[in-house]
Amino acid sequence: LRSAPSSISKWRDLIVIDARQAHGAGQTTGSAARSSFCVCLYVVELYSEALANEKAATEFPCEEDLYKGRYKSVESQYLTGANMRALAFAVAQALNSEGPPTLSLVGKGSFNLIFRARLPRGDTVIARLPIAAQHDFDTGSVETSVAAMTFARRVLHLPCPEVYAWNSERLGPVNAPYIIMSDIKGDNLAFAWDRLHHDEQMAVIGKVAKLHSKMRRPLPFDGYGFLKFSSRMRAKASASAADFSDLRSYKTGNTTWPPASLLLAGNGVELPPSSNIRSTWLSAWKSEIARMFQIWIVMRNTSDSDRLSLSATFFDGTEPTSDELCYYADCVRQVFENCVLPENDMELCLLHSDFAFRNIMY
Repeated sequence: LRSAPSSISKWRDLIVIDARQAHGAGQTTGSAARSSFCVCLYVVELYSEALANEKAATEFPCEEDLYKGRYKSVESQYLTGANMRALAFAVAQALNSEGPPTLSLVGKGSFNLIFRARLPRGDTVIARLPIAAQHDFDTGSVETSVAAMTFARRVLHLPCPEVYAWNSERLGPVNAPYIIMSDIKGDNLAFAWDRLHHDEQMAVIGKVAKLHSKMRRPLPFDGYGFLKFSSRMRAKASASAADFSDLRSYKTGNTTWPPASLLLAGNGVELPPSSNIRSTWLSAWKSEIARMFQIWIVMRNTSDSDRLSLSATFFDGTEPTSDELCYYADCVRQVFENCVLPENDMELCLLHSDFAFRNIMY
């Protein structure tokens, strides 16, 4: 009833009529009649509350309003295209809140917008949404991020945000992938760093180094690839903390190449997990060579202005010939095929750019 005000209206009318008829016809005792009227009053109360929630929801600020509240003007390339009203109710459902939270934009990165949701009871959570430009070719990154954070928190016991809910697809009321996670309190290390004494700075660096050493723990997976949830985990209707602590809940899946940080145009290519890092490099090399030649062909058949733009973006301003592309590509291939890899450093372990020192710092 709480989720459907129109249905509440119909139920209210029916129950009110039924209670009045029962009382007027003498079909109930005094206590039964009072019970009927108590039901009426309760349904009317629910109905009024639902209408209030519906009114507040219709007046919910859109993403552009939240963006302008944080920055001076709206930069369309950083918008997520999400329905903020639906996101608020997704947060409320994930946290079992009686009402929707208020949303505010915390900040932006190259790939995501970060919103803070304040629930009616006072606590806050974070909603991370990829910008719209990432939706079409990077659908797997949300699951990979969630799996990596959950694995780091539950298996490696690293201090990571707790994930409450997530959606990797653009389908649904929110109209965007999202991750709803715990809000980590405290000062941003990048801002606090210069205020720390040298000994305090060294202590922070030491803690980060210990975290990285935990990430070097060898993992019993089949090959190199993006971390995903296993079919065993997907088959569960609900999961407990013990499930997330079980290595069998994870697997290595396809890798998107190039990753979002390197993809400047077009779509990434799905590469299957490989048994060794050399095979991964060579698979990525084949994909990248094909992509570069496609861009080169397009560049040869565009106007001068577009040609200069593509050349500056992909080839550092110098347009190569096809022979030069083949030569440089073969040089990279030879490095991948002939380089000597240290055996002790080739064990599978967790690696994620968000855990890099520069990301922790900044």
